[in-house]
Amino acid sequence: MVTIMINFQTNREKAIWIAALVDGEGTLRFMKHKQFGLRYYPMLAINNTNIEILEMAIQVILELTSNIKVRGLYEPRLNSKQAGCYMIVVQNMPRLQELLPQLEPFLIIKKKKCQLIIHWLSIQLSQKRPHNYEYTQEQKSIIEEVCRLNKRRRCNLVTSS
Repeated sequence: MVTIMINFQTNREKAIWIAALVDGEGTLRFMKHKQFGLRYYPMLAINNTNIEILEMAIQVILELTSNIKVRGLYEPRLNSKQAGCYMIVVQNMPRLQELLPQLEPFLIIKKKKCQLIIHWLSIQLSQKRPHNYEYTQEQKSIIEEVCRLNKRRRCNLVTSS
């Protein structure tokens, strides 16, 4: 149950709020997945210790997109020194293709990553492909650039020979 309520008047205001959360508490990146060979999937995640903020973020994202699947609130394993940190994840590619262009104009820190992922999604979703197809060189370059922009994360794109 959400007790924090912000009365947004427009979808623009909603997109600005979600973009601020992504810039401050979120990540845009590619996840590796080994099903059907090594595949990469774009992901938006927002982390916060305030579960009510994330519950509201889920509601706002649902209002900005049609039929989006937002993976639930996750609470990672904690050691004695950590506060409970929760996370929401959006990784459905067609839904990201719908959500990210609404956020991109308002992002500051993660704008370049967002633009790259939007472009990658336009290539990826432009045609129906089997799960085991080879990425284009442009897609590989985009994955590597997003990984480079996520400085803490190492990314070596593995290509099949």
